[in-house]
Amino acid sequence: MSATLNWIVNKYGLNSSSEKVILSCDLEKETYREVLLPQHDSDNVCKPMLHVSSNCISVFFEHYQKTHSVVWMMKEYGVVESWTKLMTIPQDKLISDI
Repeated sequence: MSATLNWIVNKYGLNSSSEKVILSCDLEKETYREVLLPQHDSDNVCKPMLHVSSNCISVFFEHYQKTHSVVWMMKEYGVVESWTKLMTIPQDKLISDI
């Protein structure tokens, strides 16, 4: 993962439905791949935000009613089963929009 660019994109299926995935581009190999987001209650979250460090990927999901947010971390890059829910943060503990 050291030489990759990663971002969340909408992937559109044959029936015009869409799902969000991480698109990972390997700059050294000149290849790309999709990395699935963690299984979550997709009807109740919006605005996923991606954070990539030298050894892990984490995703922050905000609940659509802004009651709380959830942070997930992928412990082993590219292994969907390694997504781990780190924490649920109540909205009152987050800094509000200015």
